[in-house]
Amino acid sequence: MVQQETPNGPAQQPPRVPQNRAPGNQYGEHRSNPWRPLFVVALVIFVVSLFVGSWISIEALRGRGNANAEDASALSNPVLVNGGPTLTPAQVAAAKAAAAGVVRAGAETNNAAATTTTSAPGTTHAPATSTIKPADAVAVPTEVGGFSLDSVDDPALLAAIKGALGDQSDHYGVVVRRLSDGRTASLNPDKVFYAASTFKLTVLYQAELQHTEGNLNFNDSLTLRDSDVSQDLGTLSELGIGAGDSLTVAQALWAMVTLSDNTTAVALLHLLGEANIDASLANLGLTHTSVSTTDLPTTAADMELLMESIVRGRGLDAESVVDARNDLLHQETRNGIPSGVPANVPVGNKTGTWSDGTADDATHDVAFVDAPNGTYVIAVLSDRSYSWDPIVAVSKAVYAVLQGE
Repeated sequence: MVQQETPNGPAQQPPRVPQNRAPGNQYGEHRSNPWRPLFVVALVIFVVSLFVGSWISIEALRGRGNANAEDASALSNPVLVNGGPTLTPAQVAAAKAAAAGVVRAGAETNNAAATTTTSAPGTTHAPATSTIKPADAVAVPTEVGGFSLDSVDDPALLAAIKGALGDQSDHYGVVVRRLSDGRTASLNPDKVFYAASTFKLTVLYQAELQHTEGNLNFNDSLTLRDSDVSQDLGTLSELGIGAGDSLTVAQALWAMVTLSDNTTAVALLHLLGEANIDASLANLGLTHTSVSTTDLPTTAADMELLMESIVRGRGLDAESVVDARNDLLHQETRNGIPSGVPANVPVGNKTGTWSDGTADDATHDVAFVDAPNGTYVIAVLSDRSYSWDPIVAVSKAVYAVLQGE
């Protein structure tokens, strides 16, 4: 037997132990255990199983975390879950092209991107523009971003509006303007009305403005307070939420516009600031509209200018324009202006109604209409209670004149 060298000389061999000596004696000797191989195999299997099990658990938790992150801003109610703006790169590109006035007449790819519409939430639509000039327009329009800054009064258009209203004209304020050439008509444009739910259009604009400026994240959470919920007029139950519940800013905007929900509107109003909204409206040129008073005054001229500012993207980037249009295109109350145009024509609108037997009675509708001959904006306000037929009549008359029918 070969001895190992140590600093003190050859290592000593351990004394031999009789083979029948029991294991565990004073020399620490032990015999070979027949169960040892099985123990080693079991240990290896256990360690491998532990590793694999841990890896699977980690991946499962990671996947759950990603799912939670994706769903953190979504409620179980599909109205809200599907309500947020979702833009594909192609849709953003189409919106930028339209906002820059690059839509070319006759170019099928651009026309398809500019006019496609669907009822599915989350679909986006680029504003349609037109270079068609009506035969009776006198002034040559100045085109900026695909829209005219000029206004051309159209007597035929005004006559059609008056004819549709008949002896009710004094109770209405109407302003119409086609954006491609400025062809316009107005009836009692500065008559002051109680805004009712058309004030939500001011909130929508302010939200898109702050989003454009980088001061508002649409994925941020908005918690509903008791004071917000106290303003509910019956739509909150459709959303399945109440005081203390949270939703994203995008979901709140969707509910406010499409359902005309008051609770989310008031919550957004507090978030954005009444003074900020009024300042933005004044900057756009609105002269009578304010959200800083319970009177909520507005005029047809102001509402037309506000909707036009949204469609034209005044102060807004292309994505915000598309997002605002998308919300308005899915507004569920279609009793007014949308009912006066062919069903295949995209209309984005915001209504406002109120009835208490006073001068604050209101039936309003403000819309953009992506008509074949060019997008136009129309505001029809009245001091009538839930009276839709005159608004439908005005809408039909305006569409017929602007389409040359």
